[in-house]
Amino acid sequence: MVLLDGLFLIGKSQKAWSQTKFGIHMRQELPHQVGDLSLVYSKPNRQRATIKKRRDNNGVAIPSPQSQSQPDFALFHGPSLVGWTNVELLMEHSSKSYTDTTHVNEVHNKWCKNAEQVFRYQPFRRFLLGILFIRPVAYISYLDHTENVLSSPLLIMQERSHTILLQEFLTAFIAQPDHRGQNLDARERDGDIYFAQSWWHEIDVLYYKPLIHSRHVRVAVVEPTKDLASTNQGQKSSSESDAVELSASGVVMKTSWEYIPPVGAPPSTEVDILKVLFEANVKGLPYPYYLDKAVVGDSHGTVTTARFPDYVTHALPAKSNGRSRQLTQVMLSYCQPLTSIVTSVDSRMLMRIVRDAAIVYYDAYISPDHGFLHGDISPGNIVIPLPNSALTGGITSEDRAGSLIDWNLAIDANGMTNSHPTGGTPGYTSPWFHSLGTITCRRLAHDMDSFFLVLLQSISVVPNELRAEHCPAMKFLKAVADLHLGPEQSIPQSLWTSLEAFMARKFAEDIKFLICMKKLGNVLCTGRRIDETVEEDRIRFRECMKVFDSYFGDYKGETECKNLEIQRSEREDQNASPPIQYMSGRRK
Repeated sequence: MVLLDGLFLIGKSQKAWSQTKFGIHMRQELPHQVGDLSLVYSKPNRQRATIKKRRDNNGVAIPSPQSQSQPDFALFHGPSLVGWTNVELLMEHSSKSYTDTTHVNEVHNKWCKNAEQVFRYQPFRRFLLGILFIRPVAYISYLDHTENVLSSPLLIMQERSHTILLQEFLTAFIAQPDHRGQNLDARERDGDIYFAQSWWHEIDVLYYKPLIHSRHVRVAVVEPTKDLASTNQGQKSSSESDAVELSASGVVMKTSWEYIPPVGAPPSTEVDILKVLFEANVKGLPYPYYLDKAVVGDSHGTVTTARFPDYVTHALPAKSNGRSRQLTQVMLSYCQPLTSIVTSVDSRMLMRIVRDAAIVYYDAYISPDHGFLHGDISPGNIVIPLPNSALTGGITSEDRAGSLIDWNLAIDANGMTNSHPTGGTPGYTSPWFHSLGTITCRRLAHDMDSFFLVLLQSISVVPNELRAEHCPAMKFLKAVADLHLGPEQSIPQSLWTSLEAFMARKFAEDIKFLICMKKLGNVLCTGRRIDETVEEDRIRFRECMKVFDSYFGDYKGETECKNLEIQRSEREDQNASPPIQYMSGRRK
């Protein structure tokens, strides 16, 4: 590679660092094809050659680099650049001096924005590397789901050793495809995903939140491919893997980068929590598959954000003390999200969905030796089992019209957590976190407030641009919380009247439904104290179940909750039974 030798000989002139001249030199000295990589160059003030567009599962064209903030140079894998889906290295260039620290930050921020686009369309990527050429130095840049690191300036036009260092970095990057940041054990192959020694095809993306320094969650409906081809490493194809009997409703795969809990902490990753819930025989959850393979590993062990590639450690500073993330893939039986039907569901079905989801919630709260509070009750995390959905505990959609997913923010039943106790989805978190003073732990009542907000938000008609935390439903409950109602009081009718103005007609005209909502509100919102006991919380929950049951004219909620409490009491008396073995063989 003579690129950096050429740069070293150019000199320090600003003219040599203009983007046109720098780009011409880059293209002359760096061949268009470098190993398995190709160079793309963004010409200033010109439209680049047409780049093939790739479409997502909804038929929407994936934005290509030139349609947004485009990198000055990029190395990509394959015969042509397909949006951001095969970018491997991003480079930025500036003819301004690196002594202007504000400008260096601006160039780095531009690189980071482009890097985030790469992660958006490469959800299994662990990290991304890049180079910033800012006259007359270079920086090596690194980004992953935890860290954002920039090297010290490399004086490539003054110090020969710095030039060699950067040259060695590029040489190693080109020569080691397995160490460029892609995770080869959770990689894509023409849109297919490798998981649990099988290839899976994405049918539809249900949810995607590509936040690089957050969970970076992607949820998709998948199916096993019928391809009999195995990988170069001789791994099994889908037909050869240790198959389990999958749900007839289909399965969904949730890929996310989750914080690794501190050593000795209670189970706080979703994978660990699902294992506990499964072993405790919690009924009505979407059935989990391959839980033993949910924490993704590669040849180095668990795929985490805790390490730099070896060939770049000499250039980058020591890692910060921030918590690392690990790649997880959770596969569940498909159930329909409440968000997809909330505008069409009638009042009776909405009540049944929420009541049954609350029963599942209470099962997870009471059945394990150390139960859990979900911590993020919202329409996106309440699902409706289909007739052919597989549920835990051997029950069906006839038994549970509603269930829960996404236990990432769940905490133990005592309300202790490694994260902030008031976390959750904006617009669905309890206003009592703040109205009663500083809350140090979450309680059962707080999640019941979230269930009530799901009902309130679901029946309200508001402009699309109005965020959930500013909707009439949230304002209503905040106003109620600020009243500090005593145990013998009730929510003023004036507040209900103000809310009814925003209700959909089918709910506003359903008198029986409105009566039930008012009873639920009075049970939840009166007599609240910051020092309520666990037993008081359980009594309040059971009173809510009685209100639900009265609406339906049955005793389902109250009876199921009593049975769960009796079973827990008997188990404690008998010092618990041996845990159930999960994921062994086919589901009965």
